[in-house]
Amino acid sequence: MTANVQKFFGAEGIKRAYEMTLVAREMSIKCLSRNYKMIVGDYFDSDYWPRVLKSSTKTREILLNTEENRKYASDLEKGKNVVAFVEENMLSESDFIVFDDIVLLISYNESSPFAVCIKDSETAKSMHNQFELMWKSADK
Repeated sequence: MTANVQKFFGAEGIKRAYEMTLVAREMSIKCLSRNYKMIVGDYFDSDYWPRVLKSSTKTREILLNTEENRKYASDLEKGKNVVAFVEENMLSESDFIVFDDIVLLISYNESSPFAVCIKDSETAKSMHNQFELMWKSADK
């Protein structure tokens, strides 16, 4: 497979990048941002994520350890959608999703939000390994 990199700019670009994940069988997600609503509005919570949860896609998410995130996790379909938590000092306005041989990097930088989609098996393997390291140390 030849490596392929796509860049997406602004809120609409980030939304297009998220749409690419809807074909995934499994997703490993590091989501430690808080500003995403300032960038994409209700799109993530009201449109995109409900579609992921209704699909057959299995997810593992690493989230900040907050009451809101704990409640969210307790309402998920067990076995299909699993969440682990890291402390709030890990807050970062940059998230990533690994699926298939693809890595999606999302920056919620208020002045210049963007996403980068990297289709490359070695990069995906490396990011998956980084996710696994975080997962092992996270609170489940």
